[in-house]
Amino acid sequence: MNRKTPVKRVRAKQRRLSAVDRRSEFVTKATELFAEEGFGGGTRALAHKLGVTQPLLYRYFPSKDDLIREVYRKVYLEPLEIGWEKVLSDRSRPLRVRLQEFYEIYTDAIFNRRWLRIRSR
Repeated sequence: MNRKTPVKRVRAKQRRLSAVDRRSEFVTKATELFAEEGFGGGTRALAHKLGVTQPLLYRYFPSKDDLIREVYRKVYLEPLEIGWEKVLSDRSRPLRVRLQEFYEIYTDAIFNRRWLRIRSR
């Protein structure tokens, strides 16, 4: 009578995150998902990847469009808010120098996996 004892899966205890940190984690993972699958990637897959329920995800983002807007802001708009206007409008320096500095900063901001891979399908 060799009965195997059922194996219980023990979930690693996750530390409790603040609402701000949890939201940030959701955006980071959504960015990864959308970089792989485009904006067509589902919230169910995202919730699974995060190890949370889909309803919890919707508590932070009432709709998928809200989540997409936040990912778009984080990936495309936030990097643009680093003072490019000041670099370009500083007339105390030659235009060539200003443009070169601008394009160096610009390429550093956009030539990354997230910026290049996120797309809609």
